[in-house]
Amino acid sequence: MENLNDDDSGFAIIENAQDVLKDHQQQQQQRQQQHRTIDERIVNNYYLEEYMSLENVKTLKQTALKCGLRSYRFRSIAWSIFLESLPEKSSDRIERIRLTRSKYQELQNKYRHDPREFQADDNKTNDNPLSQDETSHWNQYFSDDELQSRIKKDVVRAFPDINFFQGEKIQRIMVDILFNYARENSNIEYKQGMHEILAPIIFVIHSDHQSFLFAQENGLDEEEIRELMDPRYLEHDSYFLFSHIMESIDSWYDNNSIQTIRKNEYVNMEPFSNDIDFNCYSKIGIKLKMITEQILRRHDEKLFQHLKDLKIAPQIYGIRWMRLLFIREFQMQDLLVLWDAIFAYDFSLCDYIFTAMLIVIRSLLLPCDYAECLNHLMRYPSVCDVHYVIHLALHYRDSLNYPEPVEHSTLVIPNPNAIKVQMANRLPPSLSMFGIGKISTVQLPNNFSNHHNHNHHSRSSSSTQQHSQKSNELKNVSFEWIEDKLIKFQGNDGSNQQHSFDCCQDLAQELQNLKYKTDFCSRYMTKHLEIIQKFINQCATQQQQSTSNKNNQQQQSNQVNNQTEQDFESSLDNVLISIAELKKIRDILRGTIAL
Repeated sequence: MENLNDDDSGFAIIENAQDVLKDHQQQQQQRQQQHRTIDERIVNNYYLEEYMSLENVKTLKQTALKCGLRSYRFRSIAWSIFLESLPEKSSDRIERIRLTRSKYQELQNKYRHDPREFQADDNKTNDNPLSQDETSHWNQYFSDDELQSRIKKDVVRAFPDINFFQGEKIQRIMVDILFNYARENSNIEYKQGMHEILAPIIFVIHSDHQSFLFAQENGLDEEEIRELMDPRYLEHDSYFLFSHIMESIDSWYDNNSIQTIRKNEYVNMEPFSNDIDFNCYSKIGIKLKMITEQILRRHDEKLFQHLKDLKIAPQIYGIRWMRLLFIREFQMQDLLVLWDAIFAYDFSLCDYIFTAMLIVIRSLLLPCDYAECLNHLMRYPSVCDVHYVIHLALHYRDSLNYPEPVEHSTLVIPNPNAIKVQMANRLPPSLSMFGIGKISTVQLPNNFSNHHNHNHHSRSSSSTQQHSQKSNELKNVSFEWIEDKLIKFQGNDGSNQQHSFDCCQDLAQELQNLKYKTDFCSRYMTKHLEIIQKFINQCATQQQQSTSNKNNQQQQSNQVNNQTEQDFESSLDNVLISIAELKKIRDILRGTIAL
């Protein structure tokens, strides 16, 4: 029995020793885990390697300019470093980001208040819901409510084809950020288009947060990264990144300096005429004029002269391009690559991207008339290789350090919406169309064609061939041609009956063509005038509603507007195209272009 007890005690000692050794090993591993640096774990963790690449900002910028951040999981941090929103040194980032997040929290508390709370503290007797005093809390409350309502109307229409932006939480975050920005920057306020600048920022930060959560599920445990990528601060981080971008482009949204010079108070009613449109002195207007007259002209004189001859002012399409940082011209993933380059270089690269975008589609623009060029510029074609646009812009900006790109696809595909508009603006279905913008022949009614063909069948093959040749020459119908035919007909002595018969047939066909020409122009002008009139009515209605809102702020705040607002910018695009088509009708009637 004593031997058994000795054995049991021996086993107990061994088990205790094993437990002690196991605890010691666990404690040692924990101590090693705590003291292991990020550098020692790079080999086994590509996510951490990407994070460490933020330390070498110069190399990171070159990677961005070479379009190498497409799948980068710290893109939002890289953007913040490029824009100097966050410091380059990792040791200072945590302190800076804590500071910015606390500042945004203060903004939220500053502009989120209930006027009833101030009534209890203030002794003002005139501060009531009907007060129009600028210092009134109620007046400010209704102004804020109107501002939020205006922002929300834009936010709910942002990127309708991307489900991420249709979520209620994301839309609420966007409205709060834009509202706080507008209140904090009263000199700029909120302008339409800012919501589209904000949307990709939130998308990128949210994507980075999701990448971190995935890495965390796979064992990542880094305090520094966890605080930088905290999903709870999506709104805070998005606000400050948006603010730093707007600091560089806020002048592009400034409309206060717009002036128009009219000689002797004479207003030229010609659409897009030089007297009015080319005398736009806003900051963005001057910038666009400089880009086309200096940069574009230097790199492509032929394209510059073509757009100038067509009198297509760069402000027509360029203001949207620049203010939205080319958001509507590229798909989301390509757009983010484009923004990588802009933020890594500086915003002066936008001037050269603008030029490169025009030169990339020069093969589409040069053969086109006014309306078709405007279609391509307002509905920018799909560029198969956005890298080519970026590298071409860098070459124009600094040709010594960036050679001309040669190993890229220059293929462009016209925007389907532009093609639809072009097809819709062509001749009616009864008239045939061939090619991209050239209408070759005009079909006559069936009864006229049958009668005409029956008469021709009764002739000899030579006269039929001769008449067909004459008809094919009659592309540009004019009264001068008919007058010439009448003179020739009157000069005949009647002996050549066949020639007289052919001449009469030609006259009948051309008169019929003229009838079709006038009918088509009439219907065409009516269609586009209705579009313009609809737009004018819409503007008048909005102006009346705006006036009514100012006079009845309290009543307006209690009403529910059930009428859906049409996309103002889309309507404006249609009006510009309609005006271009009316100019085309004018040229048809003048005889300078043919149907």
